[in-house]
This record gives sequence, structure tokens and C-alpha cells, in this order.
Amino acid sequence: MTVSRQVFVGRDAELAQLESSLVDAAGRRPATVMLGGEAGVGKSRLLQQFVAAARGERHGAFVLIGRCMDLAGGTVPYAPLVDALRRARAEGADGLSLGGSAYTALSGLIADFTGEQPAAGATAPGGSQLQVFGAVMRLLEQVGEQAPVVLVFEDVHWADPSTLDLVAFLTQAKSAERLLLVCSHRTNDRHGDGRLAALLAEPQFALGITPIELGRFSREELRDFLAEAGSGAPSRRDVDQVFQLSQGNPLFAAELLRTGAAAAAGGASVPERLRAIVLSRYQELSADGQQLMRVAAAAGQRIGGSLLMATSGLPPARLLEALRECVDGHALVVDRADGSYVFWHALLREAVYEDRILPLERSLLHARMAEAISEDGELGQVTGLSAKAALAYHWFQAGRKREALAAAIQAAEAAVDGRTYPEALLLYRRAVELWPAVPERDRPAGAEWTRLLTEAADAARWAGEVAYAVTLIERSIEATPSAELWERLGSYRWEAGDYPGSAEAYEQAAALMDGRPGGTTMARVRNGQAIAALQGDRYTEALALADEAQAIAAQAGNRDAESRALGIAGLALALLARPDEGVQRLRESIRIAQSIEHLEHLFRGYANLGVALEIAGRLRESVDVAIEGRNHARRLRLDRARQGAVLANNAAATLVLLGRWDEALAIIAEELPDRPVTETRFLRLTLADVQVARGEFDTARITLAEIQGPASPRFGGLRAVCAAELAYWDGRPAADVLAAVEDGFTALGGAANENTAVALQLCAAALRAWADESDARVRPGDRASREPAREQADALLRRADAAAAPQARELPEIRALIAWCEAERDRAAGAATPETWAAVAELWDAAERPYPAAYARFRAALTAWPKDRPAVRRHARAAAQTADELRARPLAARLEGLARLANFELRPAAGAPEAAAAPANPLTPRQREVLLLIEQRRLSDREIAEELHIAVKTVSRHLGDAGTVLDVKGRHVIAKIARQRGYLD
Repeated sequence: MTVSRQVFVGRDAELAQLESSLVDAAGRRPATVMLGGEAGVGKSRLLQQFVAAARGERHGAFVLIGRCMDLAGGTVPYAPLVDALRRARAEGADGLSLGGSAYTALSGLIADFTGEQPAAGATAPGGSQLQVFGAVMRLLEQVGEQAPVVLVFEDVHWADPSTLDLVAFLTQAKSAERLLLVCSHRTNDRHGDGRLAALLAEPQFALGITPIELGRFSREELRDFLAEAGSGAPSRRDVDQVFQLSQGNPLFAAELLRTGAAAAAGGASVPERLRAIVLSRYQELSADGQQLMRVAAAAGQRIGGSLLMATSGLPPARLLEALRECVDGHALVVDRADGSYVFWHALLREAVYEDRILPLERSLLHARMAEAISEDGELGQVTGLSAKAALAYHWFQAGRKREALAAAIQAAEAAVDGRTYPEALLLYRRAVELWPAVPERDRPAGAEWTRLLTEAADAARWAGEVAYAVTLIERSIEATPSAELWERLGSYRWEAGDYPGSAEAYEQAAALMDGRPGGTTMARVRNGQAIAALQGDRYTEALALADEAQAIAAQAGNRDAESRALGIAGLALALLARPDEGVQRLRESIRIAQSIEHLEHLFRGYANLGVALEIAGRLRESVDVAIEGRNHARRLRLDRARQGAVLANNAAATLVLLGRWDEALAIIAEELPDRPVTETRFLRLTLADVQVARGEFDTARITLAEIQGPASPRFGGLRAVCAAELAYWDGRPAADVLAAVEDGFTALGGAANENTAVALQLCAAALRAWADESDARVRPGDRASREPAREQADALLRRADAAAAPQARELPEIRALIAWCEAERDRAAGAATPETWAAVAELWDAAERPYPAAYARFRAALTAWPKDRPAVRRHARAAAQTADELRARPLAARLEGLARLANFELRPAAGAPEAAAAPANPLTPRQREVLLLIEQRRLSDREIAEELHIAVKTVSRHLGDAGTVLDVKGRHVIAKIARQRGYLD
């Protein structure tokens, strides 16, 4: 991710405060704003935004901007005033001419700076301060009569004494100038000779200013900043890494992002452009102060006073003096909550640790700290790590591998007990890395390689590193193959999105169990096989296997496996169109998981319960359950685990069904950047569904391309449904839609597949394509022209009927899908009615599915045209309201086309009278063709038949029907009357 542009994020309140002060100034209530903040926090960016607003039409202010300068050799009197006037003159600012003699007087300051010849009447460089102040006041008065004046002095921490006197004078002068003075300055920095600090502490001055303290970004603000400044949405990991190092400082964050330093291993690389900024505080310290900073840097971002005393090597008196120096110089900050000492900025700690500690010194410091913490564990607790984690860190950095391995394993186990899985994973990674380097005799007693790998894998999956978990279990199987490990590998592969690999692992586990008695392992293996059957949409088989697993687990007294079996059986029952039974078993699964505190089964239970409720048509409950589970995972800091993505997808997918698309997209945007494609296929498919419905066809094609490849039958079928929708709404030929549908049926895998809903969605997409094909081929009065499409539609309807299992027909979604299929088949046969489509819309309404209901109303309106114009308007407007709310642009465009054809206002203003409709053209397209050939070319019926490639009798019938409609007789008379009435235009 790279920084692409300057952005303005998170400073709306401060910007509003500045604009409010400008409004006061415009009303002749002059104001002074002191804008403070540390270097890089965004003071200049805020001022740029404010200056642009001040110069805009709303305020119309005259703005002067000048900057103070940090000059080692001395100062320039009134430097920011001179800079402001010089810049304004260079830019040709008209407002300066309004200053008249006052500006002429001040031009001497510019001349002195640039070496120019001063103008007549200019103030001499050595003129009195009173002369300068008087000229400034006159200038502000004269310019202010035409427009409010904003005078900006940047970086006044470097201000010369004359400038500070001018700031104090303008702030405390009791005048009516239309002036807003804004001074920016650094806080918590040692600059100049302390005059600015003294001025800010002066009571009379303090009462006359509005202080604005610009703080660092919060994590959320930083995420928005990175998203706006970068080339794409940042992942949570990107945000965490940049936030950890930058601590919310925008300049530091942008530089870390630009250089990629935050992504470096350990986040330990400080970009060169920041090194000098952060190390300046270190370099100003005495030798003892610098030594103290190096000791603190070895400890981490914070260190307690007791650990400093134990490890600094300084006598108490010198230690206290050095500590006071570091605090006064704002290199360290006291945390009043626990009395620890924290680095002013994380980058300062990184820079000191990288650049100012020699390798040998580093090893000695870490060893000294590890020994001190080993003697007194409380010494390590204020470093931000547990005592065990601190020991593991320091022994590792000291190069003491034996001690580091033992400490890492102990600390990792403690982190798992505390459910801090990211920390546990970091420690387990270190232990796995150290294991081969430590001789067997020096390894901790009782430690085993296979156990270490499996425990590390479990921490990895809960920390959201599923791919690493798979790798660790595969390494464990290489060392010691067992049914238990193969079963675990099947579970992790499923979480990683490797469904074929998951099924293979479960089969391997079952093969190793062949001939062995039942028990906990057998129950887990049967559960694994049941999951594989679910992945293959073989729900009856999955239910049988789950029931067997539950019986085995109950006999063995294993509540863990029993909870899992109940969850699998509950989902299988729901998918077999028995959702009420499924919900009952799933709630029991969740109850057991809660009682034994089994998080895996708990979150899987939440996810499966949401699916069961969706199938039952209880969509709002489904969303609530998914969000409840997701929030629970967040409270436990487990939302980065695979189950967090499953719950996020369940919530997003159901929100899309409910028409709450923006809520769904917010969830998807939060999840996608953090996870690999294999773990987010369903999330990306949900995103593609919305992209298609909103007409973002190119983006949808990219999204669908990302999620190609092996997956479960259900996913393959749903992806094909989305591809068919894309082809349809993008105006592709019917053949493209039908090809996508066939891909979907291939993915489902034939009769063994029991996924009724997906099969019906595919049938509906294909029937719609054949109905469109029939409409394209139809010739008025010639029902035979519909025959090819009608035959295909009949065949598809039989396929849809076969897909709809009897018990599924009572589910809201299945009822609506069957009705949709039947309506499309009727349309292909030329037999659809507005009432048919209105009934389909009502079924979708009952299922709480606004988008397909709007499509059905569009069809109802189109079918009602031209015979029932009130029905056309009623159905079209209802559909347009939904399309507008969802921003479903392709559907809205078709409705707009219908409204133009029927000549009515699709979105009438409230209370507006109905526009008079133009009379409908009662002639069919073919009747108009016949009459045009009679009128323009005087052709006979036989000649017309040859021209149009139709029978002579058909020509005669078209003429007769047209005469009946127009109530006249005679072929030429019919043509003449049709022309007069505008039916041939």
C-alpha cells in the first residue's frame, strides 16, 4: 500500500472551531487561536483546509500566511509578518493595495529582508516597535473594511521576540478589527528560549486566546487516513502495525506506509526521514540520560522504576538526575496510573534500539533484565508483557536459547489460558523456531514436538492464521501420524477454504480408525465425515453421520464431541427443509458449548443457527444471531479467527437478502482486507451480488474472477447464479446466461446434491433467459415462433419441480422461487399475466426479499402494458421505489425505459397531478409494417407476404385486425387513417 495524495481526515471539530472563530472575527469580534500539537500531527494540513475554506465564497476572507524560521545564527525580526506580506505581494493579492499607506510603511520590512530599495514612506528597519504595530493595525483596519482578515503565523515556537510581542499586542488590543490571528506551535518540545511558554502562561494573554490542541489520530481515524491516503483499503493488520509504530501521528504514519517500514519483521525499521526527528531528543541528553534511554529501549515501550534501578548500572543519585532529564526533555513520559516511564513515541524507542545500542551491549542488557525478572517477576509486568512473556523475550534477545525455549512455552500456555491468542502465537512461533536449536537434553521436561506443533496450530487458528495452522498440523502428522491429527487437519483445511483437502483428511482419519472401538476419537472422526458430507450438499448422509457421532459421544461422556454433533445435525436438518428441528438442536449445541466453554463449537453454533433461521424465513433473527456471535468474538478478541469471517458473511449475506445492502457492504469492507481469498470466498460472492445488482459490472467480473477454483458444490452453484445475473443485467446474449447456469448445475454434481434453493435459483435464471429468447423471436399472432423457447422452458420447469423436495415447498424462499420459475415459463409460452407476476412479488414480500420482489413488479408492469395503464404505473412505481432505495441501477434503468414507453412519470413529486398520458398505439409492430408497405409502396397482399416472409393469409389477418381496431374498412383507407392518427410515425 502506498501513499498517493494528501488527505484531510478526523479534524472536522477543529476545522469547525476555526471557522466559528472566523465568523466571530467577521462580526468585529477579533479572535486569536493558538493551534498546538506535536511535530507531524497535522497542524499544517488543518491550516491548509481552513485557509481554503476561509478564502471560499462562504467567508470571502483575505488571508495572509507567514512562517517562523529556525535559524541557528540568530533571528529575523517579524519573520512571519515579512513572509506573509512578501508571499501576498508575489501572488499579486489585490487586498494589499487596500492597505494604502499602511502597507507602504510595512514594505520597508520586506525591502530589508530582500535587499530591495525601500519605497518612500516605508518604515525603516530600525524603526520603533510602536511604528510597526501601528502600521500593522492600520493595514488590518483598512483591508478589514472590505473583507475579514485571517493572519496565520506558523511555527511560532521558533518565533523571534518581536513577533511574539506582535502576537501579544494583536491579541490584547481592544479594537474592532475584523481579524482572526491563528498561530501554530509545537507542544511538548524544547524550542527557543522559553518565551512562547512564558507568553502562553501569562494570564491576561491566556484569557484572550482560543487554544486548540491537535491530538494524534485514534485507531479508527488512522484507518480512515490510510484508506484515503493509500491505494486501497488497509487491512486491520496494516492498521495495527502502522498504529503501533506511528501511535496515530499522521506524518509518521504516512512515512511508514510510504517506505513499507511498518510491514518489516517486528516493525523495527525507522525510515531515514523520521530518524533525525525522533532521535533529536536523545541526542540532546547527557551521557547518563542516553544510557538510561538505551536501557529503557531494551525493556520495550515502557519500563518500571524498579527495573530501571535493577538494570541501569547507575548509582541512585545519578539515575534520578538522568531520569529527570529524560522526562523534562520529553524523551520519556510518566504514566501516572502505574508510575512507569513511557517513550514519548514508539519510533523514538525503535530508533534508539536500532541505532544507539551495540550488539554486545544489547545482549548484556537483555540478559540483565531476564535475570532481574527471574528473581522478581513483578519487575517485568509494567513493560506491557506478562512476566513470563517478558522473560521469553529477554532470554531470546540475549541469545540464551535454552532459557528462551522454556520461557516461550510457559508464556504461550499462559497466553492461551488468558485467551490472548495473537500473543500466544508469537510465543509459539518462537518456540517452534528454537526447538531444533536446543539439544534434547536441554529442552523443558515433558515437552514434546508433536504437542508443541498442535498447540501452536490451535493458537494460530484462533489468531486468524489458519494457513499457518494447517502447515503446523501437517508437520505434526509427518512426525507422528494419527487419526486425531488427521481429523484436526480436516477441520483446519475447512477453515482455510480447502474443502477437497478437508474431505480427504477426514477420510484418512476414518481409515486409521478402522477396526478400533468407539470413543472420543471415533466421535470426532464421524463428525468430520459429517462435515465433509455437508460440504458436498449430501445432507441426509451428514445427518446420519452426525447422529452416529452424537450417540458415540454420549456413550463416551464427551460433551465436546456431542455439542459438535448436535450442531452438524441441526444444520443438516435445516438444509433438509426441517429448520424448526434444526434450530432446536443448534440451540442445544450452543448451550453445551457455553457450559463447557468450548469456543469453537460456540461460534460454529452461532453461525449454523443463523443459517437455519434464514432457511426458516426468519431473516431478522438470523442477522441478530450472526451479529451477536460476532460481537461475542470481538469481546474475546477472537474475531480474527476463521469463525469471525463465517459470522461476518452470514450477517452480510442475510442483510443483502433483507435489502440492507449498505450495512452488508460495511461488514464486508471491514473483513476483506485482513483475510486471504480462500477464507473469504462467500464474503466476496456476497459483494459480487451487490455489485451486479448496482450495475458495477466490471468490478463484479474482477470479484468473480478472484473466487474461481475448487470449492464446495454450494459455493460453485451460487457463484454460477451470480455469473448468470451478471450476464443478464449486462445485456449479454441468452447463451452466456445459460452457459453460467450449466456451470452451476455441474458444480452441484447431479442428483446426489440436495441443495434445493441453489438449484431453483439456477432454474429461474435459465427460465428467464429462455423467456427473453422467446420474446425476441415472437411474431405477432404466430405462437409457433415461441415453440423452441417454450420447450426449453418446460424442460427447465420440470427440472425445477424435481429439485424442490416436498418438505421444502413450505419454506418462504422455496415457495417464491417456484412461483418465479413458473412465471418465467409462462412468459416464455406467451401466457404470463400481470396477476401472475404480482403474486410472485407478494411471495417475495412475505419472504422479506425486496430486490426480487421489485423485479417481479417490473415484470408485472411490463406485462400489463399497454392494456392496463394504471396497473403499469402502480407496479412500476413500487418497483422503482425499491430500486432507488437499493441503488439497483440496472433495474431502475429498465423501469425508466418502460416509463418513457408508456409516457408517465416514474417518480412523481408528492402531490403532483397525474400527467395526461398520450393515447396508446393500438397497432402491433407487424400491423404497422404491413400498413407502411401499403401506404408507401402500394404493394399487394402477395407482394407484402414475400417482402416480410410470411403467408398471404397472415397479411390479410393483420389488415383485418387493424381495420377492426381503427373501425374502418378498405386496405388503403386503413393505412390513411393510421397515418392521420400518428400510428405509423
